[in-house]
Formats: sequence, C-alpha cells, structure tokens
Amino acid sequence: THKGKIDVIYIDPPYNTGNKDFIYNDNFVDAEDPYRHSKWLAFMEKRLLLAKNLLKRTGVIFISIDDNEHPRLKLLCDQIFFERNFVQNFMWLHGKRKKDRWRRTLQHYVLCYARDKNKLPPWSILSYATYKFDNPDKDKRGGWFSGSISFSEERSNKQHPNYFEIKSPSGIVWRRQWQRSQEEMEELLKQKKIFFGLPPKYDAVPRIKIFPDDIDEQIPPNIIDSVESTREAQKKLDAMFGKKVFDYPKPVSLMKHLFKLSSPNDSVILDYMAGSGTTGQAVLELNKEDGNH
Repeated sequence: THKGKIDVIYIDPPYNTGNKDFIYNDNFVDAEDPYRHSKWLAFMEKRLLLAKNLLKRTGVIFISIDDNEHPRLKLLCDQIFFERNFVQNFMWLHGKRKKDRWRRTLQHYVLCYARDKNKLPPWSILSYATYKFDNPDKDKRGGWFSGSISFSEERSNKQHPNYFEIKSPSGIVWRRQWQRSQEEMEELLKQKKIFFGLPPKYDAVPRIKIFPDDIDEQIPPNIIDSVESTREAQKKLDAMFGKKVFDYPKPVSLMKHLFKLSSPNDSVILDYMAGSGTTGQAVLELNKEDGNH
C-alpha cells in the first residue's frame, strides 16, 4: 500500500548497549556475546531494506544512534542506500552523560540518507525559524528576537576556546561557553546586540538581539544544539503519565527540527519503531503550527 510513497522515515532503533536493550531471536544480546554486532546488523539490514522500498525517490530516512553501533550503521547504510546518497551525520547535543572515568559523551547521532540524493531538493533553514519580535528595552532600531547565545554553565565545556567571561553593564560576570568567538562577542557588545535584561539591574542571562535584517536562510549545520535534551524529554513524559513509562524518549523539538528540514508541506512521515510516540506528537504539532498536512 505504501511502496514508494513515504517522504520521511525516522527510526530510533535499539542502540545495542549490552544492557538488555536489544532482543534477537527472542533472547537479549548482552555485551559478552561474540556475535553481538553481527546480530544487530542482521536485525537492522532486514528493516532498512524494507524502509528503502517505502521511500519516494525524493524521500529521506533519519536513524538515531550512539557510539555503540554508529560506525557499523554508517557502513550498512552505505551498502543499502549507497554512499552517494549519504546526506548528513547530524550530531544532537543531548546533554552530559557520564560514560566512565575517561569519557563524557555529549552527543548522539542522527544519520540521514536519501533514496536518491539527485532528486532531493536543497535544504535551508532560517537562522531563527520561530521568531517573535519584541522591544522590551525600547531599542531605537525597532523590534528584535531574543536568541540563545550561550550554553548553560552546566553544559559548558571549560576547555572550549569559546569559554570566557563577559560583563553586564551593572558589572555581573557571566562565565560560560558562548556560541560565538570572543572576537565576535566583542563586536556584538559594541553593536549593543547583547541583551542583559532591563536597567538598572541588567541581571538576565545574556541573549543575542536578532533584528529582521539579520535573519536569512542558510544550509543547515550538522550540529543540533537548539533543541531539548533527553532529560528534559523524560521529565515531560513522566509528568504526562504520572510515572516513568518509557526510557530515553526523544524530545519533540528534535523531531520537529528534522521534519522542518526534510518534509514538503504535505508529507507522509513514518516511524516504524514508534516507542514513546514522539514522532506522532511532533507531526501533530507541526500541522497545527503551519497548517500543513
């Protein structure tokens, strides 16, 4: 019924961590299984071959994954969808998670392949796609959009070159990792495009002032750092059910970001590993927001 009719497929398969998250032939595959990776690849190959047949010639597939199987999944997808149809390896900054005494991994991956990249329309995004102009400080330049310009102190990487301090007009010191270099931040401060809150306190978390002329379309970067974390998604879902029902749900904002990039106005979007239902919720919200189907 749907062969060659799907615009976008998103799946969040088992990550094969060895912690009873993956079942093959009715048995959990543990970390000591010598065929652990082979079994996972056999499991995925069958499903990806079916997925390929469902995609339109202009369709794309997104696959969430972490370090456990990322390199093997990339090779499998190169074989099934062909290397020439590789679109992007998105890295979603899902929040800090302690792995062991040597590693702290900040990202998960979302591999993206096209059914036929030659038929895939170019992708673009607005620098700030959902903007609302306001003018709380009565800026003479007119209304502006309040954009994020930094990571929280908890998420900041102190070794990053963009980790430095700036001062508000009232002398409050903000030390964190910024989304601009120190030179760029100094220029923004000179242009009075950093908002510290209203006088005389100037005690709000610094935000960048985006004016209508600053907003333009651009090729989407592979780093996705403007959406919620797994922890935030977990809190919302737990609150919805009144208890913990699903582990590691994806945030709705991540799905919406991917679908805004990839889906035409009227699309058929498939998630055959539906899990907590985030994909369905994201599609319903987008339909409500933009009036598409």
